[in-house]
Amino acid sequence: MFDYRQNADLCAVNRFLQDNWEVIGAASFILGGQRAFNRSKNLLEDVCAGTVLTRQLKRELQTLHDLLSLRHVTDPENRKCGYLVDSDLADPVVEGIFLLKYGLHGILTQIDAEHELPPKDHHLAA
Repeated sequence: MFDYRQNADLCAVNRFLQDNWEVIGAASFILGGQRAFNRSKNLLEDVCAGTVLTRQLKRELQTLHDLLSLRHVTDPENRKCGYLVDSDLADPVVEGIFLLKYGLHGILTQIDAEHELPPKDHHLAA
């Protein structure tokens, strides 16, 4: 059976990533360097090519959220720690990072909430 919720989730993620790609790409590079940029680009490509929001895609979305949330910025063991220090905090992209974080958090919360709902019975008459 086709899972309409999965398709709607994938469409929401796809729309978010495409609508915000310029800032996501810049933020990924600022916060994690070329490696994080490439990972975000691969996520966008995988979502665009996907037909369902897989666990792997959800993990990658969570990784992007962790990056935007500055989760590793104070960890001296993590390579991402030094990238923000080298950034211009007055750059509009830095403000965009926080807006993206909240937008992505909303999508991840929506996806999690929808999967806690019981499946709809499409065979029942309205």
